[in-house]
Amino acid sequence: MASPPDMAQPAAIDPMTPRIVRVRRKRRDLSDTFTLELEPDRIEGGAEFPFAPGQFNMLTAFGVGESAISVSGDPAAPGGFVHTIRAVGPVSRALTALRPGDSLGLRGPFGTSWPVEA
Repeated sequence: MASPPDMAQPAAIDPMTPRIVRVRRKRRDLSDTFTLELEPDRIEGGAEFPFAPGQFNMLTAFGVGESAISVSGDPAAPGGFVHTIRAVGPVSRALTALRPGDSLGLRGPFGTSWPVEA
């Protein structure tokens, strides 16, 4: 008989599982470019939402579509779960129109990271 899972361990993250996240902060960088800080820093079950330099997420603007967007934050910094988006098509325009408190879908992270020397 299998042992029950250790509940003290954070849940594993399946990048293919869609998650609903909220916009924590929004910053206008240029006339058509915005940075969205997303929450939560932790997901269901208390698991960290890890990412590494060079990875991306699939962000979903509900009712519009999904787009691959690079993670632009520092994985070691609090509040580093950010995406910088240029509004060039229907999905990216819908994402940049979101405001703090609005929800969006997220899958990921995907892609192979690369080492960054400090």
